[in-house]
Amino acid sequence: MSSLSDQIDQLKSLADRLGQFGKVEPTKPALQKAQRELGQIESEIRLIKKSITLDMQNIRQQYSEKSANAGSGGSAVFSIFGKRGSAGKWRADAKRNLAMQKAKELQPYERVKLLIDGQLVNIAQTKAQLKELMKDAA
Repeated sequence: MSSLSDQIDQLKSLADRLGQFGKVEPTKPALQKAQRELGQIESEIRLIKKSITLDMQNIRQQYSEKSANAGSGGSAVFSIFGKRGSAGKWRADAKRNLAMQKAKELQPYERVKLLIDGQLVNIAQTKAQLKELMKDAA
């Protein structure tokens, strides 16, 4: 599992490679080569997206485990002294804080996933354009 910044760097280099498809010669061999490269870039981007999704699942799992025991230590003290309402508030606050931390940690991953989805849409459009050019070149 690579870090998010490494994955972003990979995406940037793949986006640079995608920018080269506007300069493809309209000959059949060049278009076929461009289609192969585009398919390879698409599969690499999908692998990065899959890795990011797994990272997000791991983060959610960690916070789910933490949430199960959130605030249990402090609330036990309140419960002993008969302050059950305070104990419930303590647990609720602890869970709320964990939820905010989780959302904050997941936010960069969500942004990158949206960027990836945008790139995949661009790839689909480029593939359609290459297909049309292939028909014209034939």
